Amino acid sequence: MSLSKQVILKDMNMKFEMKGSVNGHYFEIEGEGKGKPYEGIQKSTFRVTKGGPLPFSFDILSSAFKYGNRCFTYYPEGMHDYFKQAFPAGMSYERSFTFEDGGVATASGHIGLEGNLFTHKSMFHGVNFPADGPIMGKRTIGWDPSFEKMTVSNNILRGDVTMFLLLKGGGYHRCQFHTSYKTKAPVTLPPNHVVEHRIVRTDLDDKDGKKVLLEEYAKAHVNPVLEGNSFTHKSMFHGVNFPADGPIMGKRTIGWDPSFEKMTVSNNILRGDVTMFLLLKGGGYHSCQFHTSYKTKAPVTLPPNHVVEHRIVRTDLGDKDGKKVLLEEYAKAHVNPV
Repeated sequence: MSLSKQVILKDMNMKFEMKGSVNGHYFEIEGEGKGKPYEGIQKSTFRVTKGGPLPFSFDILSSAFKYGNRCFTYYPEGMHDYFKQAFPAGMSYERSFTFEDGGVATASGHIGLEGNLFTHKSMFHGVNFPADGPIMGKRTIGWDPSFEKMTVSNNILRGDVTMFLLLKGGGYHRCQFHTSYKTKAPVTLPPNHVVEHRIVRTDLDDKDGKKVLLEEYAKAHVNPVLEGNSFTHKSMFHGVNFPADGPIMGKRTIGWDPSFEKMTVSNNILRGDVTMFLLLKGGGYHSCQFHTSYKTKAPVTLPPNHVVEHRIVRTDLGDKDGKKVLLEEYAKAHVNPV
C-alpha cells in the first residue's frame, strides 16, 4: 500500500480558515466539512466571522476553498496523483484571477494533515472590481462546470482554466485562473492531464446571511483523443509584437500540448475559451490564451455548454524550400460529466 493511501483515508474531514480583503473590505471566514478523496466528492459549510455580511459575491472565494485542496479529486488507477502524494508533508498553492471587467485577485493556501483532518489556511485579496459589476452587485449564482488543464513545469503542477460565473437573469462573467501547486516533499510527477470539476453553492438560511454550503465534484483524466481518426485543418494566422529573441521568432516550438476548449453559448453564438501551451525544444512551455467567437450564417439549434478536447500534430514536410506543413487534428466534444 502506498504511503498516501495509509495517511489519506476513504473518508476525511476538513477545517478551513481564510483572511482577506476585496476592494478594501476586510473579512475572515471559517469552515468545516467532509469528503471522499478517492471519489472526488467534498462538502463544506462556511461562515463569515468578521466583515459579514460580505458586500460582494461569495462565489469569487469558493474557488479558493474548493479548487484549493485538490486531494478530493478522483484519479484513475495507474495515474500518479500529485496531490495525495503530497501528504503527510503537505502542500501549497498560489492562484491569480483575472476577470473580464478588470477585477483582479490573488489567493494562496497551505494545506496540512492532522490525523484524518485536512487543515486549509488561505489568503484572498481582490481589487478593481467595478461597483456596478456582477461581483460587487452580488449578481452571480455560481460557477459553470469547467476543465482545468494541469501541466508539469519545473517540478511543480500548473493549473490553467477559463471559468465562467453564472449570472442572475442569464449570461456569464468570464475569469481566467492561473495556479501553481507545490508539494513540500518530492513526489512522482503525473503526465499532463485535465481535472473536470463542478462547484455547487447553497446559501444557508441563517438570520444574518453569513453561512454558505459548498459541494465539489472533481475527476482527473488524460486527454482521450490521443487515439482516433484524423483530419487536416487549413488556417490563416496574422500576428504582431512577437519578441525577436522569443520562442516564436526563434522557431523553438515543436507543437501544441493537447488541450480543452470550453464552449459557451452567448447571444446566439458559440464562444470558445482555452489556455494553450506550445511545447518548446529542450523542454518547457509557452502559454497562450485563445478567445474565439464561432458564428453560423444560418440559424442553428444551439448546444448546451460543453467542452471540446483536441490535439494538433504538426509535420514539417521535406520540400526543398521548407514552406510545406501538414496539420492533423483530433477532436472530441462532450458535456462535463461531473
